[in-house]
Order: sequence, then C-alpha cells, then structure tokens
Amino acid sequence: MTTLRTLTLVLLLAALPAAALDRDAADKTIIDDGSMVLDAGNLLLNVTNLGLLGATPGVTTAPWHGAPSARWPGAGGVDHLYAAGLWVGARVLGSVHVTTGQFEREMQATDDPLDVIYAGDPWFVGGARYPDEPADADQDGLEDEDPLNGLDDDGDGNVDEDYAMIADQYFRCVMRDDLAAVQEAYPDHVPLGLEIVQETFQWRDAAIAGAVGLRYTVRNVGEQVLEDVHLGLFADPDVGASDVPGEAEDDLPFTWSGVVSAGGAPVQVDLVGMRDAGAPVVGGRIAAVPLGLSKMGVELDAAPVAMAFMSGRVPFDFGGDPTNDAERYEMLSTPRVDADPTPGHENDYRICASSQAVATLAPGESLVYDAALIVAGSLDELVDLAGAMAVVRRGAAYDRDGDSGNGAEFVVRWLHNDDVVGNEDEDDELPDLQAAALSAAPNPFNPRTVLAWSQALPGRVRLTVHDLGGRAVARLVDGPRAAGEHRVTWNGAGDDGRALPSGRYLAVLETADGRSVRALALLR
Repeated sequence: MTTLRTLTLVLLLAALPAAALDRDAADKTIIDDGSMVLDAGNLLLNVTNLGLLGATPGVTTAPWHGAPSARWPGAGGVDHLYAAGLWVGARVLGSVHVTTGQFEREMQATDDPLDVIYAGDPWFVGGARYPDEPADADQDGLEDEDPLNGLDDDGDGNVDEDYAMIADQYFRCVMRDDLAAVQEAYPDHVPLGLEIVQETFQWRDAAIAGAVGLRYTVRNVGEQVLEDVHLGLFADPDVGASDVPGEAEDDLPFTWSGVVSAGGAPVQVDLVGMRDAGAPVVGGRIAAVPLGLSKMGVELDAAPVAMAFMSGRVPFDFGGDPTNDAERYEMLSTPRVDADPTPGHENDYRICASSQAVATLAPGESLVYDAALIVAGSLDELVDLAGAMAVVRRGAAYDRDGDSGNGAEFVVRWLHNDDVVGNEDEDDELPDLQAAALSAAPNPFNPRTVLAWSQALPGRVRLTVHDLGGRAVARLVDGPRAAGEHRVTWNGAGDDGRALPSGRYLAVLETADGRSVRALALLR
C-alpha cells in the first residue's frame, strides 16, 4: 500500500454568513491566551497573531502569562525569551517607516472571525506537500492551492483541503499593519500597507528539537511602492527564571559567523544570540538565525546586513533601544556586526538580525523571510544546530518535468529527512476526501442541530466538535458503526455538559470511507 504522511488541519471553516454570528466571536480572533504553543520539540514557544512570539515572563497582567517563552529543555526548563517579533522597514515617498511585531505590536489579525491561528495536525492527507504524497490532495491538478486559513481559496466548495504543512507541528496566521486597532494603540505608527503571513513550525527529531522555524511572507497590499526594504528578527532574550529579581540584567550577547559542515556540505551560518553570565549560570544559549530571503520566488542574498545589540538603559546613539521609526530604520539598514561585550558588561540586552535591502516592493509583490529561533547548551552545539536548520531551510530540488535541460527545477524549502516518505506501491488509489460527507441542519442553529452522514463501509466512527483554538470540546461518537445512514443530535454543550458560547465550531467526522469537516454556527 502507499505510505501516506497523513496530515490534518485542526481548523477548517466553511463559508457561513458573518452577520449571523454573535460579535463576541470577533473578539476571539486575537489569540493571546497562551493556548498556541509550539511544543513538538524541547524548545517550547508561545505564538500569537498580534506580532508577539514569546510570553513576556514576569508580566503577570498579560493574558498569556505563564505560557512558555522559549522554554528549554522541555516543559521543566527555563524561559530564554521575553519577546520577539518581525520588523519591516522601508522608504515611502522619501520617508522611512518601520512596522514592528515587538515591542510595539503594529501587526495584528483583523476582527474577521476567520482570522485566527490555524494549526496543522498529523492526520489529514490534505496537508501533504511534495515529495510526500499526495501533494495534490484533492486531485484537481494543483498543489497546495488552498492554504490553511479557513477559506475556500480555490473555489471548489471545500475549505483548506490542499495546503502545505511544514514539519511535525505547524501554525499559520495572517496579520496586517494598517488596521484601525493598530493605529488607535500606536498613534505614531505609519502603516506600510502590509499583509504578513506568519508560519511557525517545529520538528520532533532530537537533532533539531531545540529549534523553531519561522517563515514570514510580507505582501505589499498598499498603493505605494516600498523602497529599500529591510526585514529583521528582533528579540529580547532574558535567560533565566522570570521570578528571580535581576535575572535579565546579567546576560551577555554574542554573534557568530562562519562556514560549518552540515548535511554533507559546507553551509554559511550567521547568528546573534544571548547567554546568561550570572553566578550560577542558568539555561543555555539562545540565538536568532537568519536563513533566507526571496522575492516573488527568486532567492536573494541571505547574508544579514546587521547583527546588532542594544540596551534600554542608554540612549540610542550610545547603543540603546531605538525609540522612533528613524532610529529603527537606521538599526535595520546600517551595516554592522557588534562586538561581543566582555564580562563585566552584563545588561538587559536586545538583539536584532536584519536582511539586505530589497530595492523595491511594488503593490501586489511579496517577500519571504526565513529564520529560526534556537537554543542549545553550548556555543558549539548552538552553531551545529544553526547549521542543521540551514540545511533544513535549503531543502531539496527535484526534476519533476523530466527535462534534463533545466535540471532539478522544483525546489522545496524547509524539508527535513523525516518529511520524505517513500511509496511501497505507487498503484494505490488516493483516499476520496468526499467519501463521508457530513451535513448539519439547521445551521446556524439554536439550541441544537442534527449531524448526518452515510457510510459505505462498516467500521470505527469518530465525530468530534472543535473550537476555534483547535481543541476538541465535544465528543459525539467514538465507536463502531454499521454501513448506512446515521444521525446524531448535538445540543451545543461541551463534554462537561455546559452550554458552549456563541461562535463558530467544526464538526469533524472520521469513518472507514474517509474524513469530512462541517463548519457550524452556534447562536445563543
């Protein structure tokens, strides 16, 4: 039989009228409760869709308080990060402006109920990407044309049925920098007119379990051409327990650049990081690693133009934090590799790695910025891990068109050895994604709806209801069922018997025939 890397999306939302939903659903689009945590490896990281990576340890009033913030090694480790986020700087009509993910959260999800964080899960065949099979999960001649966003992007009546999941754990969200909510929170912010797709992911393999992969696709959705565009990863690493006074004040930053042997070939590694220099030393070393930059599918120079340190204790001109867009853009664009501070100069430092300038980004054009956050116990281990992630990001090239003249023309980025699954029998048929269609009536509903399906084959059936965070809130069926038609009534209650709030939910049906997902709208 064919070995399939079956991948499932946790969140699939069908097109239901937004006006029919309680407006409380819109308040839930910002995922800031610490529920979306990358934890497949031993570096645990809270992810949001308001620009923030991490969980600002020590800020007890934050809704994400207590969530892992680059916690290593594993759940019993210590946090290594206060906060991190993407920075994008550009010239617009002669003026420089910067959109930041941290400390100002100038990129956020919209209030559309669909703009949540979506999670891939290793059960759904539709998430497979080449060279895994079936790369064309819905067999329409296209691959990965329906990204994980709750929409029917390809207009075939199905939602998120053919997307590209990276790694063993994968989150995807979309943010913008031109929202009224951003302007209200930061009156000095001048939007660049950006849509930012944030993809964060992690593998279980112990060799790279201390790394989180980051991919940002930045598209110009405004009306002006952006010039001299720089992208950077900004981070405020605080290595140590958040409840220890002064723990953030005894860190030392560092950079490392060089060629290492990884994956059987030499690879360039550039990183900027932080270590604890207190007594006793706690934690490991954390680093931001820039890995790639491309424009409209064309690879650009990935070497960072700047690897910088800064401190909040002194003015910008003396190595302090930038406090306005002019200073932020100067930090992003000025070629510099800061010298490592010597012992005795411990402080609460921040770090930033920024890309080479992209001359122009016209309306409709996009850039892809690849990077990683990594933690290891020593500098040698950190460099080796960075090299391994560089190989993973480089991926592999394949000759899919059979034309030896153009060589291996099809490149797949972010590809780990475990992602390539062989086929024992290429003649096996692919599963029919529509074999077990699930219906719901009425929908929207209050107080109950009837879920119905017909299965051709007898066997185990699982029918569960998930919320927008991907959590199973109601398990309706889990056991054998005969072939034929079946109906189940759901009264809008969770497994604990309590009534669930208004909003969108997903009914997920798994039978011997296949899998089906139906979006539900519960009105109270």
